[in-house]
Amino acid sequence: MIPFLIMRKSCPIPRKNLDATRIRAVRARKAGMRTCDIAMTLGISPITVSRWIGKYKRSGARGLLGTKPSGRPKKVDCNKFAPKLLKIVESPATKFGFTNELWNSSRLRLACKQKLGVEFSKTTLWRALRNIGLSYQIPERRAFEADPKEREAWIKKTWPKLQKKAKQERAVILFEDESTLSLIPTLGKTWSKIGHTPIVTVTGKKGNILVMSAISPSGRLFFKIPKNNVNSSEFIRFLEQILKDIKRKKIYMIADRGPAHTSKLTKAFFDQESRMELVLLPSYSPDLNPDELVWGRLKNIEMKTHNSKSKDDLRVKTFRSMKSIQGKRSLVKSFFEKQKLT
Repeated sequence: MIPFLIMRKSCPIPRKNLDATRIRAVRARKAGMRTCDIAMTLGISPITVSRWIGKYKRSGARGLLGTKPSGRPKKVDCNKFAPKLLKIVESPATKFGFTNELWNSSRLRLACKQKLGVEFSKTTLWRALRNIGLSYQIPERRAFEADPKEREAWIKKTWPKLQKKAKQERAVILFEDESTLSLIPTLGKTWSKIGHTPIVTVTGKKGNILVMSAISPSGRLFFKIPKNNVNSSEFIRFLEQILKDIKRKKIYMIADRGPAHTSKLTKAFFDQESRMELVLLPSYSPDLNPDELVWGRLKNIEMKTHNSKSKDDLRVKTFRSMKSIQGKRSLVKSFFEKQKLT
């Protein structure tokens, strides 16, 4: 290999490096290196190398210099305003007089015009936002009633301490939650002719079923589909089912502060059951429970547009869907990674 050529992977050469690359290619050819070998070394087409050599023969070194890219010059240098733009996005939109905290393109363009004196086009604004590492996202809900100090104490003290204790005792940690599934399904999107809204036939009956589940950081999932509404008795029956499935080991059951989890009947059960201990999450903090993501998967993917005609039909389809999720341990483990609990 000619010493001034460096082996490259097959990928586009940056525009700023093109002139130097052309010159190196011509030098290599004059030194006796074959055109195909030069092309393979630089990761480009042999035809491109031949074209460069032809330009050199016709116009000399000047023929290898690139031309200025065509197109209208930029009116606004986005990099110049990147720090100030990021500062605007990190502030709530209410600070700029809008009715809620969310930012969209129209609001950002108006804020940039007022604050920075710059009028971005929609395309330029989107490109600028992408360049500073931003994306258009659906925000998470967070309750006003949640206590920040209580949440911080649970995340930084209670949860790490519980993990350490469970590891020492070789115990199982489970996060438990309940949800309802409606006979009227969540509908997905489909392709259709413009002006012709597609129709999906669903039952007109109202009703829902209860689903209970518990998941572990190792990817295990336990579930129950009772016929009654959630109450202390159903919760205890679910716990008894889990105790039968997990033999001998200590179990730390983490749940929210719902009435079924904090009732006298439930407290009496945990007082008598030495192998299971209840750990309550901070109030109004569903985002700290990775089991919540099971319901997102069930309702928005597994059971989307389920077309059930009755509660019994819905129970059968829900059971199959939960069994499907149960069989994907890597998926269940990912719920803990998304909640940043691993």
